[in-house]
Amino acid sequence: PTIKAADSSTRCLGSWHRGLQREHAMLQTHRDARLVSLAPDDGDDELGRVTPWNCTAYRAPIQVMEALDKQSISIRMLDVHNGSYETLYRIPMSRTDPPFERMNSCGIGPVDGMAYCAVHIGDQSLLTRFDSENMDFVAKLPSRSWKATFDSKGTFCFAIDPWLYKLADVHLLPGYASPDDERLAGSERLERIAVGSAGYDIVTVLDDFEGTGSQEYIVSVAGPKVIITRITGEAKTWELNREDPDMRRSKHFGAGWNYANRIFFASNNGNGIYEVDLDSVDLEASSVRTRRVGPSVETHKNDGMNCMAQGVPEFWVEGSCIIWGEPHVRVFDSGAAAIADSEGVIDMLSPGDFWIVRSEEISIQGRYLPTPWSNGRAAMSALAIGGGFLKGHTLIVESMDGRVWWDGQEILNATPSEFLLPDLLSARFHD
Repeated sequence: PTIKAADSSTRCLGSWHRGLQREHAMLQTHRDARLVSLAPDDGDDELGRVTPWNCTAYRAPIQVMEALDKQSISIRMLDVHNGSYETLYRIPMSRTDPPFERMNSCGIGPVDGMAYCAVHIGDQSLLTRFDSENMDFVAKLPSRSWKATFDSKGTFCFAIDPWLYKLADVHLLPGYASPDDERLAGSERLERIAVGSAGYDIVTVLDDFEGTGSQEYIVSVAGPKVIITRITGEAKTWELNREDPDMRRSKHFGAGWNYANRIFFASNNGNGIYEVDLDSVDLEASSVRTRRVGPSVETHKNDGMNCMAQGVPEFWVEGSCIIWGEPHVRVFDSGAAAIADSEGVIDMLSPGDFWIVRSEEISIQGRYLPTPWSNGRAAMSALAIGGGFLKGHTLIVESMDGRVWWDGQEILNATPSEFLLPDLLSARFHD
């Protein structure tokens, strides 16, 4: 039978869910990013007081969101295992004079490693460079923006529908203590591109979606659509249908992250973190696959940022566990080298019932029994599948001379046949 069900994080035969990471080429500016020294006489005497983000200590996804007291902004780091957010520090709105009202459109520069966000003070919108103790004003923005990102070269990209603005070489811009400083960079440094509407947050990627060579795109999620816009050369936008029914239950995705050209979005209503599978992008068919990689609590008035050159959080990496009818199992963390040979393969030669996968969300047991052709050694006879991702139901699949059971009732008892439970499971028995 062909069985499909929701993806989840697992352990296979005692091995942590790690799997193989999809490899992407990264620009040298990412891998060898160094701090750029700014001349003190280009800005305030206090220039340089803002320190870079610590990408080693805080490499997990970051959300910048309004605190419950509505008087400060919380800089929070996601716990990828349970979906909660740990507050790293708070920025009081009174840090600026006059106090700022909102903080959004955030990102960590890939060249200087600094954290940046747009703040709103009265009718002004300004780009700031900040850390836990200090904040410098860097540039004036044309209007309020709620979605922004960096590209791999350090260009700050922010959207004010229907426009995308690009501010190049942000790491070279001096910082100033006053939002009214006449030396602040302004509209003369901005490039403007008509892109239409985008979701609540955007990320940039380098890819070859059109088969014409690597180009730069912005990606966002809005309602049931993944929106991809080419921003190299003449802009062009595609709206793709998401194939993940679970993700379609979420409308707003206010935090996005790019880890080494793999992109993820958090559902504002707490449905979880989802990856947009860039390898599955089909512009002609207007389709793309997404998958849930982990939990995330409900968040609002939020934005995402992260260190782009860091690898994907281990808990989010999709793994592969392969089970043969013989007593062979290749575990999730067998690694790339093991795929090429027999490393990472475990043989289950003794009869009995064994855990294949055991986690909070997924439980799979295998029954191994002796066979006439294996000299008394065991081979896979049946699989029992259950856990939270099946909402308390149990699926048992026996070997070809056996049967398939759903909660004790036989299913798929003819060829061909199909068993379908919307948004939960689809199973087919065919030649």
